[in-house]
Amino acid sequence: LPLSISKTDKGWQVKWNDPRDLLANMRMLDRDYSVQFVGWPGIDVKDEEQDELDDVLQQLEHPCYAVYLDAKTREEFHNEFCKGILWPLFHYVMPTSHFDQSRKYEALWRVYQNVNMLFARKASVATDNEEDAIIWFHSYHLLTAPNFLRKSRPTAQIGFFLHTVFPTSEVFRTLPTRIEVLRGMLASDLIGFHTFDYARHFLSSCKRILDLDFHTLPDDGTLVVHVLGRDVSLRIGHVSIRSHEVHEDCMSDVVKRYAQEFRQRFVGKDDKKIILTVGEYEIVRGLLFTIQGFASFLEEFPKWQDSVVLVVLIRLPNSIQGGLGHYLVKDEIVKEIESINAKYPGKQKVYALYTIADVSLFGTFWDGFNTMPYELTAAQGAVNLPGVVIVSEFMGCMRSLSGVLRVNPWKSSELSQSIQQALVMTAEERRIAHTRRFNHVMHYTFERWAKGYLRDLRKAGEAESQKDIVPIGMGSTAAWVYLEKDFVRLRDMESLLINSFKNAKTRILLFDYGGTLADSEERSRNIAMSHFHSSASVDGGSSTGGSYLKSAPSNILCHLNALAEDPNTYVCVISGHTRSEIDSALPNSPKLCVASEKGAFLRWRGENRWHQHPKLGDYSSWQQIALDVLRTYTERTDGAFIQRKETALVWHYQDSDPDYGDMQAVELERYLRRLLLPFYNITIQKYDHGRILEVLPSEINKGSAAVAIIRKVLDEMEMKTEKADKQDIFLLCVGNDRSDEKMFEAVELSGQEFGTEHIFSVTIGIQPTHAKFYLQDQKEIQWLLSILSGSLRYAKPKGNLGNRMLANQSVPSFNTMQNKESSALGTNKRFAAKKQDSRSQQTPRLGLQTVPSKTELEGTEMPLGMKKTKNSKFLSSGSTGNLQSLIQVAFFCVFRNNDRNWPNNNSMNKSFSFF
Repeated sequence: LPLSISKTDKGWQVKWNDPRDLLANMRMLDRDYSVQFVGWPGIDVKDEEQDELDDVLQQLEHPCYAVYLDAKTREEFHNEFCKGILWPLFHYVMPTSHFDQSRKYEALWRVYQNVNMLFARKASVATDNEEDAIIWFHSYHLLTAPNFLRKSRPTAQIGFFLHTVFPTSEVFRTLPTRIEVLRGMLASDLIGFHTFDYARHFLSSCKRILDLDFHTLPDDGTLVVHVLGRDVSLRIGHVSIRSHEVHEDCMSDVVKRYAQEFRQRFVGKDDKKIILTVGEYEIVRGLLFTIQGFASFLEEFPKWQDSVVLVVLIRLPNSIQGGLGHYLVKDEIVKEIESINAKYPGKQKVYALYTIADVSLFGTFWDGFNTMPYELTAAQGAVNLPGVVIVSEFMGCMRSLSGVLRVNPWKSSELSQSIQQALVMTAEERRIAHTRRFNHVMHYTFERWAKGYLRDLRKAGEAESQKDIVPIGMGSTAAWVYLEKDFVRLRDMESLLINSFKNAKTRILLFDYGGTLADSEERSRNIAMSHFHSSASVDGGSSTGGSYLKSAPSNILCHLNALAEDPNTYVCVISGHTRSEIDSALPNSPKLCVASEKGAFLRWRGENRWHQHPKLGDYSSWQQIALDVLRTYTERTDGAFIQRKETALVWHYQDSDPDYGDMQAVELERYLRRLLLPFYNITIQKYDHGRILEVLPSEINKGSAAVAIIRKVLDEMEMKTEKADKQDIFLLCVGNDRSDEKMFEAVELSGQEFGTEHIFSVTIGIQPTHAKFYLQDQKEIQWLLSILSGSLRYAKPKGNLGNRMLANQSVPSFNTMQNKESSALGTNKRFAAKKQDSRSQQTPRLGLQTVPSKTELEGTEMPLGMKKTKNSKFLSSGSTGNLQSLIQVAFFCVFRNNDRNWPNNNSMNKSFSFF
């Protein structure tokens, strides 16, 4: 707390800290805000006295709420973890000589988390759960407090400002709990940094550790990190001071008297120049280097030996910064300066020293938060001849101050030359330099800095308040995900989904494979293993790039085959894998329709032959050119490799350096576009999330494959789309990445053309998408398939043989979330009102040509057109017994695999996602 608290015979005595205290200055915002403070009281308070002190603190003009820490917790939290681990690491001091920290880290981390939780709870109490309250956390002591508060107050407006250096990602990633720290900070709506360098390092850590990208807002250029559906904004601006008050104080008689006394003491009647440096005993403050640089100056310019005096003002670490014994260099400093070891208490005396300095030297080499150059500039506005300011180029305030000399404190000769340059400046040059920095300091005040931050925080918080909030995860991994109002979780629409599915005469189900039916991590491993096992994928000896793709999980295959057994349900898997890979992934599934390489080849239900897209063309003509270019970039990019398909080339760089790989991918995309697009009908697509770049024919995508499948199914069912009942067609498509977006769009447009309202475009995970529904993660695909296959047992009979066999079955009672479904219906426009007739926007029909096996393709010219398959191909009059056996086996598989989870869906509401 920004208070000095003491206990006397008269009770508790409370005094606010002086204006040099950052938090104490927040009181000046009371004209626009009701300001309250939460923090440690600064003293140990007995348990029986805490209530009494709380009453005193909360009766202040600006109420304060104390977080009490016992001596052991405070020592472990502040001195051992914050100052012993975080502070050195953030300032590039690796604790390699203190190996006991690694043994104690887990215990200290638990203490740190507990204290952050206490602060978050107290902040919630202080704001009394007000919806429009703003909670602003400060500095590295409370890195994870925003996350704790977000869990209990998902709509709160939370800000965080880091008043220290943020190191490069290479240093930060050595922190064992780096992920938890980043997630704690990202729970804020707005994160503040003193300089762009620190923000840049933070963004790099988000990219390299959490794989999060950033972008800028078009209206004002704000940096934004997108995480869990939220846009976390970044603000860059160094803290300023109450410059007008400092300037007025320096005009006072008290400060002038102190200044005269100090000048008399240091130089007497001699006409000597006073060089002032301010520092601390901690090593990163650079005081030792500053004094050594002054010694170099005296050696290089001996004429000044009797004409200058160095005044060293040593500030002891305050209660916020704390002490750090094993990083103090007090003995070395005392040895260097010998006779100068004084501390000047009181802001008037400090201001007096500022006013008499001819040269002021700030040589710290890692200092994120330091306003002393601001104070000195404001103070010297009260004198006739201001001095010259020399600032380390590693100070946070360096970039915001003009009219200063910038030096590298590590280089003594440069420091020496800067002192010489400052001493020989003319009076006019000194005044011009001072005016430049003085105008900035007087204009950019503390109040302006604080109000600017709060304004951006309010803006960021209001933007997120327009979204729906959904909880995910359990226990310590629980978090909130922010969704657009019309983006609905499919599980909340279970009743509508099942009714639409059961009552439809025609059902078309489209599924992506990798990341949807199969786990995405397993998919990545399969691709990598395919590259490992087959060098032909790069050298061009194999047109398929290997076939190392494990089959889909048995329970998934069981559900798919059970659905495909129904003659009115058409199940198709649209994958980017090659024909041989998808064949191995979906064994013994003759009733499934399969599209490989995003629709370049398609195998209809009940057929063994693959059909080629009629517009595929000669894809070999451009592949060799593109392959040569990809090989060149692969040789230059460690971790990258090429996957060669029949019709496409894929450049994988997910294992390369995050930054360098992205740079190479951008340049590769540009070069391929210039080289190939003017001459070949191809598409060059870069997928940032998967970190791949794909080159493929322009006519090939999952959208055109979806349209072709829908047209084919409707033709087989001998339906007229112009006369189709809106209730007769059920469309479902499920995917997980950017390549599935065209499939979502195609299904939505097709549904509008046919006039059906029962369209379910579903994405896996929460992400920007054209889909209208989402599954929380890939594990929920089993839930979706199980309820669809299970509902077929109780589907309304449509007159065909398969459904007549099940006509007498009773319908189970599904456990649905009626309240959430009603809310979702209100926000989803499709189900809140009927869509306008869109028959004028007819989707062009796409034909597929029949293709023999691969060996038969050689030297054969294939005819165009589409072969119609008779319904007898799927169900003949003599297949009743076999069909019944197949159905019984399929349903035994379905319910046997899910007898623990179905029909009791409560057990399926568990989530394993985490923030």
